[in-house]
Formats: sequence, structure tokens, C-alpha cells
Amino acid sequence: MQTPINLKKPCRFGGPTVEKGPPLGANYSMALTGPTLTNNGNALDFEADWGTLTTPDGAEWEAGSFHFHTPSEHTVDGKAAVAEMHIVNSPAGASLLAAHASGGEGAYSVVGILFDVGAENTCLKQAFSELTKASCTRNLTNFGLDDCFYQQLTGDYWFYSGSLTTPPCTEGVNWFVMKNRATVSKKQLKVLQSTYLNNARPVQPVNGREVGFHKVV
Repeated sequence: MQTPINLKKPCRFGGPTVEKGPPLGANYSMALTGPTLTNNGNALDFEADWGTLTTPDGAEWEAGSFHFHTPSEHTVDGKAAVAEMHIVNSPAGASLLAAHASGGEGAYSVVGILFDVGAENTCLKQAFSELTKASCTRNLTNFGLDDCFYQQLTGDYWFYSGSLTTPPCTEGVNWFVMKNRATVSKKQLKVLQSTYLNNARPVQPVNGREVGFHKVV
């Protein structure tokens, strides 16, 4: 039950089971304090209090960080996007450190957003204006995930049970990969690729897991 996997569009043969309902309960907002950007040696990690996530089962989660992979870890019909952002959510009231240390299932819910090359991403302009060297941390101007990625977070999405994509690759992680994609400019992508030429884990076998597709109505 490892992540990432190849996702199929609903119209494809052997594609995911389709359900209909309201948008994912992403209650993200402006960070209460200015976010920090850290190059942790694996990815560019943006830490702040980004708000909350309510998953379809009614569970409450807190978003403490998001990070980037290039190229994308998930593929769609066998094709990778230029980058992928993961918003990491831990159980409400539990710190990311505590959730990670537990090593147990259900420690995280992760929201994935895929990126194409296109218009400059104004929210990430400051972060991608220069390289952030390994083990270095920068303070960023405040911004909110809700304003930056509203179209993506309120749209259709794939969902399945998987794992973290970095060691210890803990399983039992709830995954929600949004269908609508965001954009970065060629210049922004170049900065990201200069930081990590390839920090994406290869696609893993589905191994009989049920992958669903949620259509927002």
C-alpha cells in the first residue's frame, strides 16, 4: 500500500470508481504567523499553521506544512506533471512530530496538487525567486493556501489509501489528489529543479487497492 501510484481518468478502461458529492473539506486560510521555507535535504518544506482539513469521514486534521516534488510523484494515465505539492495534515490536536513518531496508520492525510508550466504562481513568487540551500531556512511573507489554490481545492479529486513517500514510508495515509492543476512559470520551475533535479519517488504497484474518483456536484 505504497505511494505514489498511477491515477487513471474516470473515462479510461479500468479507471477509478466514481462517486459524487461536495468538495473536499479544505478549510485552509492565511497563515497565522509568517511561514518559513526550509530545504530539509529531501524537499522544500513550507511550515506554518495553514488551517484545517475535514475528510469525508468527518475526521478533523491540521495542516502544518506543505512541500514540493519535481517531477510529480503521482502520474495520470502514465504521464507525470512538472511538479507536485503535498499538503501534510496531522490529526487535530497532534503535532506533526508526534504523528510521525507514532509510526501508526492514520497518522496523516495528504492533499496533492499537480503543476503544469504556465502563468507565474504569484503566491510562490518569493519562495521561488532564489535558491534555498540545504539545511537553510528563510522567512516568507504571509499568504494563504485558500486564496492561492481555491480552484484546485474545491474541484474533483482522486482518493485512496497509501503511504508517505519518504522513509519510513508509513502506510495508512489518506491521499487526496486534486484533478485541477496549478501553474508555475518556466523560471519558477527552473529554480525548483535547480534545488532538486529529481526528488520524486517512482510509481508503486496498486496491489489491488480501490482507487476512487470524487466528482464535485
